[in-house]
Amino acid sequence: MCEVTEKQVQDVIALAKKAGDEVMRIYRQDFAVDFKDDESPLTQADLRSHSCIVDGLSQITPDLPVLSEESSDEVKSTRMGWLTYWLVDPLDGTKEFVKKNGEFTVNIALIHDHYPVFGVVYAPALNVMYWGGRATGSFKMHADGDVVGITSRIPPNIPAEWKIVGSRSHHSEEFKAFVAN
Repeated sequence: MCEVTEKQVQDVIALAKKAGDEVMRIYRQDFAVDFKDDESPLTQADLRSHSCIVDGLSQITPDLPVLSEESSDEVKSTRMGWLTYWLVDPLDGTKEFVKKNGEFTVNIALIHDHYPVFGVVYAPALNVMYWGGRATGSFKMHADGDVVGITSRIPPNIPAEWKIVGSRSHHSEEFKAFVAN
C-alpha cells in the first residue's frame, strides 16, 4: 500500500491552503466565466488553483503524476495506466463559486491501485480544512486553527427516516427519481 509521510501530509495541507488563497483572490473581485466543451463553467480561479496544485505536487512527489479536472486531454488519456497518482479538483463547485455563495472546495487525493489512500478537502471561503487517510486518521481544522480528530461510525439506532444531501446545482432527473424512491 502507498503511504504518505507526515511531512508530505503537512506539505499537501499547506498546498491546499495556498491554492485556496489563489481562489479567494479571484472570488473577492469581478471575474469572467468561460465554458468548457461540456458547458460547465471555468474561471481563472479554476486555472490558478490547478497550476498551483500541479506545481506544488510535482515538488512534493516528483515521481507521481497528477490528474486534475483541468488537465489536458493528453494527460487524461494516459491515466488508466497509472498505479499511484494525485487526483485533483482544483475548484470543486465552480457553479457555487460563480454564485458567490461560499460553497466550494479545493480537493486533493492520493490514489493507489484505484483507491484513495489520503486526501485533503479545503473550503477556502470558510477557512475549514479536512484531511485524512488510511494511515493518518482523519482531522478537521477549524477557521481558528483548532484541529480535532474525526471518526465515522454506524449509529446505534438507525432512524426510520433518512436524509439525502445533494447539490443545489446538479439536480438531475436520475437524482430526483432516486429521492422519490
